Amino acid sequence: TTQRQESVWIKKLKIYSWNVKGLGHLVKKKKIISSLKTKKCDIAYLQETHLMENEIIKLHKDWVGHIYYASGSSKSRGVAILIHKKLQFKCLNFFTDNNGRMVVLKAEVQGIEIIFANIYAPNLDDPSFCSELEYKILQLQNSHILPIILGGDFNQIIDNILDCNVPSTTRRRKAVEIMQNVSHDINLVDVWRLMNLTVRDYTFYSACHKVYTRIDYFLISQVLLPSVESCDIGPILISDHAQVGVYMSTLVRSEKSLRWRFNNSLLKDTAFIGLMKREIDLFKETNLSSAPSPGSILQYASYKKKMKNKDLQILENEVTVAEKAYKMNMSNDNLHQLLQLKYKYNTLLSQKIEFLLLRARQKHFEEGDKAGSMLANYIKQQEAQSVIPAICDYKGEIHTSPKSINRAFEEFYQNLYKSESSATKEEIEFFLNKLCLPRLSNTQKNIFDVFLLLASLRRSSQ
Repeated sequence: TTQRQESVWIKKLKIYSWNVKGLGHLVKKKKIISSLKTKKCDIAYLQETHLMENEIIKLHKDWVGHIYYASGSSKSRGVAILIHKKLQFKCLNFFTDNNGRMVVLKAEVQGIEIIFANIYAPNLDDPSFCSELEYKILQLQNSHILPIILGGDFNQIIDNILDCNVPSTTRRRKAVEIMQNVSHDINLVDVWRLMNLTVRDYTFYSACHKVYTRIDYFLISQVLLPSVESCDIGPILISDHAQVGVYMSTLVRSEKSLRWRFNNSLLKDTAFIGLMKREIDLFKETNLSSAPSPGSILQYASYKKKMKNKDLQILENEVTVAEKAYKMNMSNDNLHQLLQLKYKYNTLLSQKIEFLLLRARQKHFEEGDKAGSMLANYIKQQEAQSVIPAICDYKGEIHTSPKSINRAFEEFYQNLYKSESSATKEEIEFFLNKLCLPRLSNTQKNIFDVFLLLASLRRSSQ
């Protein structure tokens, strides 16, 4: 019953980022909160609240839920994260800066730990701000690679051509390069640009310069991309910035695509070797148009695994019976039989454990004298960076879930190596036999051989 009730209001998670340019005025504050409520916002990132610490109570009067904030002055800065009261939410830790530009929150949402970060970056070229942000995020992660939802007003144009209605020729700011390096290090993706690769849309309008720019972003972890349904930019209303919204389906733990690896212990199995020889002979005879799949190997490996597990279960039952018999009659024969069965069981189990240890994944290794948490974190980061977050197929559709990405690759290579000709072997031979293709005479062959021989001698002499 509980799960059914939760699925009603957690069906979609709506997160908005909005530079409101001041909440000091009562009417404007009510307009902002009313707009968020109308959109059924679950989490709101607000920038430029212009509220001092003793004025945050004004937000609590209209927003019933959790509020985490960094205060600015009455005329500048100030950021806040608003959490809807109905959201299954638990704060684990958070950080705010003294300048009213950053709130970083570690929380548990729908049973999954996530880092929420809301920023209002300086409009000056300040690379140290990005470095401080990365440090605080890593500090909250505490040696665990947690998914991140970073949003806010970055005050930076990432793409001088697409993110501005008047293409800029000015030199790229150092802060932009630092932010892109930070995004790469902690595996963040500009989700709106990912879903709108060549589209031009803007989040800020400068009335004095009459220029539209996109400076408000959502950067989220790659592992969360399968949960993202859409991301849009709203109209510029109430403030001089537009709302940026991310709509996510129910958060689920990412399913990691497993990589198939050949079980090299099968090479010592004579039955398997015989099976592979027969499969290779069959392939040569039929001359299949596509390469053979590892289906036979998988089938045989699965069969061997089932048989070993069955043998273990049978031995375990036999040990149970023998142990009961020995308890009833503690003779040497019963003891000898019990020890023999236990030896067989331990031998089979040892083989299984040795194989599992050999195939153990890197993230499960035990710390030794040299392998500490630093190396483990580095390996985790390398694994995360090797993940393909999204792919665009030949139809122009963008896929973000691991299963759909794998299907797109499979379809691509199937079509790549598939012959476009529908002609049969007999039709091809009939066509080639009708052609009068020129052939070299024996004299011409000898002349060419001489030239080739001379050329090879020159190369070898050099």
